[in-house]
Formats: sequence, C-alpha cells, structure tokens
Amino acid sequence: MKSTEHVYEACMEAFDLLPLAALINQQFLCVHGGLSPELHTLNDIRKLDRFKEPPAFGAMCDLLWADPCEDFGQERNSEHFSHNTVRGCSYFYSFNACCHFLQANNLLSIIRAHEAQDAGIHFGGFQLLYYRTIKLLIQDTSV
Repeated sequence: MKSTEHVYEACMEAFDLLPLAALINQQFLCVHGGLSPELHTLNDIRKLDRFKEPPAFGAMCDLLWADPCEDFGQERNSEHFSHNTVRGCSYFYSFNACCHFLQANNLLSIIRAHEAQDAGIHFGGFQLLYYRTIKLLIQDTSV
C-alpha cells in the first residue's frame, strides 16, 4: 500500500471518531448539518451510535446533511420538516422546528457549518452559519 493510501486511511479512521455534535456553554448546539424529525432532545443525540458509517437516512444522516429551508423564518406553511430535494437525502427544517428544538432543550442557538457563507459568517433565525475557523471555548462536548 502506498504512503498516500495510508494517510488517506488514517484520515478516514480519525474522521469516523469525530463527534456528531458539540454543546458550548450549555447554550449552543454545534452540528455540521441540522435538525432531524427523529431528534427531540439532546439525549436523543447522545444515544446515537456514532461509531458506524453514517446511514443514508435517519437521525445521524440529518445531523450531517439537513439544511434550513430556503425561506427560513418566513415560511408560508406550518410544516417543520420537508424532504431535502437538493441533496437527495435528509430534510429541510423550518424556523418553527428550530425554535421548538431550542425551547425544548433550553438552548440559545444552533451553530452549523454545512454551507459556505459569502462573508464567512451569517447569523439569522437562531442559527449561526460559519465558513472560517472561529475560536470557541467548548466546555461540554458530551452531546
């Protein structure tokens, strides 16, 4: 096996050990993607078996691939989740879904990193979307 293949395999093994979510100061939930209709509490996230290949559907998939709906905060219907037709998996989640999850878990905001932002950072509707590295003090990563 070539050394580049060893490096690739080592990176993939390390990636498989990264947490699905992090909780900062008991107020901010950090995820790569977004919310899931299968997740109602932080404990639901804790119960997920992180040490397996992410499936093509379900809560783990949603934490990695879900997106806020295009009209986030200005939705015309009361639907909390709709199928993500852009990615072909996971869901779009609404402002109301976000508010409900935050309130149920006594959180202030969701920080997600799945989509690049023109200015590097965007804040809207209780979500912080960032592109550049932000230094944060993480006090609890046991989500």
